[in-house]
Amino acid sequence: MHPSAALLDRSIGLAEQELELLEDAVKYLESALTKDPLNPSIYAELISLKIRQKEYQEAFLICEQWISVNPQEITGYLNYGWLALQIGEYEKGVQFLQKNEEFFSNDGNYAYCLARLFIGRQNDQIAEEYFKKALSLSTEKKYEICYQYALLLHRQKRHEEALKILEEGLKDNPNHALSCNFIGYLLLTMNRPANEALIYIE
Repeated sequence: MHPSAALLDRSIGLAEQELELLEDAVKYLESALTKDPLNPSIYAELISLKIRQKEYQEAFLICEQWISVNPQEITGYLNYGWLALQIGEYEKGVQFLQKNEEFFSNDGNYAYCLARLFIGRQNDQIAEEYFKKALSLSTEKKYEICYQYALLLHRQKRHEEALKILEEGLKDNPNHALSCNFIGYLLLTMNRPANEALIYIE
């Protein structure tokens, strides 16, 4: 057998083995869920496995099941929104999250998820409203919100505003590499002194 053919056979074998392991894990978790239907960790792990299997509609159904047993808990809704974002089902995510928004109107993570979905839907104006709302409400990982908001502002050539938002994010996490690099790039774009930009890039 040609070496490349043997390597291909081995790769196929490993892929099949991984698929079998995934299927076994799914069966185990589905069984665990019947015994402990309120356990959020089981739902989260099942959704993760379904994404790895590319069974996205089943992942959405698991999110909906999660929400149905615990409708007051935000995590199921957020998993639904991030799943929609991950696979490009922006409209589906927007419709579902907006339908339930009144229950989580004071949660920054909920607003942030909607902002990202509206970016995917190419509706920057509404996305910006949600970014602002998320920043006004969120108490954790503001640097991530600032970074994504800055990307929107940069795309609109609003460089000064993008710079201010990134600097705001660095107050939350001074070591966020993507923000530092982005600030350096913006400073160079705005013809600011190169040494100032290099401090951030380095």
